[in-house]
Amino acid sequence: MDNRSTGIENVLFDLDGTLSDNSEGIIEGLNRAMKSLGQPPLDEEAVHRVIGPPLHDVMVEQLGVPEELVEEAIVAYRSYYSTEGLHRNRLYPGIIDVLDALRSEGLRLAVATSKPEVFAVPILERFGIADRFEAIGAASLDNSRREKSQVIRHVSRSTGFDPVRTVMVGDRSHDIDGARLAGLGCSIGVLWGFGDREELERAGAARLAASPAELARLLLVSI
Repeated sequence: MDNRSTGIENVLFDLDGTLSDNSEGIIEGLNRAMKSLGQPPLDEEAVHRVIGPPLHDVMVEQLGVPEELVEEAIVAYRSYYSTEGLHRNRLYPGIIDVLDALRSEGLRLAVATSKPEVFAVPILERFGIADRFEAIGAASLDNSRREKSQVIRHVSRSTGFDPVRTVMVGDRSHDIDGARLAGLGCSIGVLWGFGDREELERAGAARLAASPAELARLLLVSI
């Protein structure tokens, strides 16, 4: 994919499963939430389903939490995550090189994550990469901005990015679906996160990248 021929000027990055691996912190937070409801911890199969989608949707659709108990579960999750869980996180190797290569070629970068802003910003600052992005678009704690398409539209408004000239990079189907609903030009699925090839292809990702280096090659003529 040549950004000069496709007209791509802007790149939005998902956070969990795309820029960093926060699975330990997220799973522990969810296990504490389930314990607060008297429920057993997540099994191995559930682990691969729950990272990426909005937290409310994970509680209801993946973990079967009744709607009237969701707020209680979310409070328990965030009580742990806000102090400990967000720090159990690691940046994927090669990500900084990709960001710097894209910026050096004149592409404008932003984050579009379903994680609340109060968590996303400190995570990116801790990694020392927050300043690589023109905006850190994230969900709101009150659920008024929850779906990925809402986050993407929020980023487009705050940055002035032309959606048609913007590509979304993410590891789950909701990243791809959100990009389409928000009118983005295309999306790229990454295979080092929590979604697999089948999920991303079924969602309609234009291309798939098996490594950060391959992602850079898809977005640029050369690094």
